[in-house]
Amino acid sequence: MTYLAGTDTIGRVGPQEAAALVNAGIMLRQHNDGTRSIHPDTPRASQMVKNTVDQINSMAIIEAYGLPGHTGTAQPPILHGHLPSSIYEVLKTKLGQRMADLVRKDTKSRVGPQEAAALVGAGIKLRQHRDGTASIDPTTPRASELDKQITDYANANVVIEAYQLPGHTGTAQPPILPGHLPSQTYQVLGTKLGQRMHALAKDDTESRVGPQEAAALINAGITLRQHSNGTWSIDPTTPKASQLDKQITDYAKANVVIEAYQLPGHTGTAQPPIPRGHLPNVAYEVLGTKLGQRMHHLAAKDTDSRVGPQEATALINAGITLRAHSDGTWSIHPDVDRLNPRRGPRAAQNATTGPAVTETATTDPSTQPTLDNPYACTAWAHLPELHQNHAPSLQPAVPAHTTANSTSTHRKR
Repeated sequence: MTYLAGTDTIGRVGPQEAAALVNAGIMLRQHNDGTRSIHPDTPRASQMVKNTVDQINSMAIIEAYGLPGHTGTAQPPILHGHLPSSIYEVLKTKLGQRMADLVRKDTKSRVGPQEAAALVGAGIKLRQHRDGTASIDPTTPRASELDKQITDYANANVVIEAYQLPGHTGTAQPPILPGHLPSQTYQVLGTKLGQRMHALAKDDTESRVGPQEAAALINAGITLRQHSNGTWSIDPTTPKASQLDKQITDYAKANVVIEAYQLPGHTGTAQPPIPRGHLPNVAYEVLGTKLGQRMHHLAAKDTDSRVGPQEATALINAGITLRAHSDGTWSIHPDVDRLNPRRGPRAAQNATTGPAVTETATTDPSTQPTLDNPYACTAWAHLPELHQNHAPSLQPAVPAHTTANSTSTHRKR
């Protein structure tokens, strides 16, 4: 039949064949000699298939980009002017794969007229070939690139909220202290920010920050490091908020000791004060803190509890003998006198269980804030004291009253 439809064909149809072709809707043409052949303008079935495919592709684009006439199947629709991912499907059409084929520089795929109209309507730029056909311009941006930008903005917004930077909504209460990483379990706006920031701060991290997130982190006082490929992550030396919480807790514990022994800077809450050089009884409390229980734990021979530098300073000022451990940490010396409420305080005697400290350390009361929870660090965000080393110089020393031949006179406890 293709042979009969050629413009220069010499093929002819007989009368019976002609009747059957006419009944099939095939248009014939008559020649000068009265014979007939198939008219060259008769559409091919293959062309009809192309038209159908073109229409299907057009409908998929209309649906994917939410163009007029769409049914709302694609939720959310693809952003105008961007290519979907290569695995994107809509209306049972592998549109992402087709568009990825059409955008290749060496592509042989072409768009049909209806598909071209739909693509232009979706903001997709086409490129024209010498033969008048068209495909998608290779410079068309991918939706994946846009997804990265959206994710970057979202990550930046979470940082803004966590550190209460300009534009925050106040969702994060209390905020993270500037320049410090939150705990790994910290979440805000439904995002595991702590987990992400700790991953970004690893020495061997492969995670990177986007430009918006980087700007937010810098505004939050977080130091970034640049990699050889020009990307960025968080500097591994960035301090953790947990470290600051330990410092604040240490200040709080020191403040309780100051109050209990009425050291310089006390408020007079403890009446009467604990006698210098003696442990309070186990039930003793001050400023809502079970100081007696803590100090007895610290004075146990097998204790795992340790004092921080500020608490150590306060204890030394209160005449409490400390002992140094092999790892450089400190606890209360087990031979420190306990307060005997019936017989009164006794002088500290004969520390024998290890090196001890009896020097008096000077404590600046202004550096001892009263803090009752670990989140109070936010109130002291800009204290210069937090960036200085207040730790006392604790050098092990044998108490002056202890001699090699002395015998402990402590009563059995």
